[in-house]
Amino acid sequence: MSIVGINYEKCSVCKRCITDCTRNLFKEDSSGKIIRISDEMKRCNFCGKCVAICKENAILWEGNWEDDVESYPGVENFEENVSYKNLMQLLMAKRSVRQYKIKKIPQEVLKKVFEAMRYASSADNRRAWNFS
Repeated sequence: MSIVGINYEKCSVCKRCITDCTRNLFKEDSSGKIIRISDEMKRCNFCGKCVAICKENAILWEGNWEDDVESYPGVENFEENVSYKNLMQLLMAKRSVRQYKIKKIPQEVLKKVFEAMRYASSADNRRAWNFS
């Protein structure tokens, strides 16, 4: 994925891109009415956070991210689909139990696990790993 600009017809100057970009690539102009993106030093790590945070879909990008990420109806109002209690139980669940069973795991289950791992957070959000 590569960020190529901003659609100024859609941009509401909410400044979420400025707030959320860890590389500080988005700046407002002196009037405070226009957001600019500048990445001459190639600091963008293609995390996609600016695209995800922009409710107006004003961030212009190119690449195959669209093929990689699925959306679902209701993602904007996820509270209606996942309760706070269930989400907290998932987040608080113990994740490193090292008491393994001697049991063969079906290939289809492994594929699902690896697919889910592709979307796990990483240090720089590049997700530049492969599983074979």
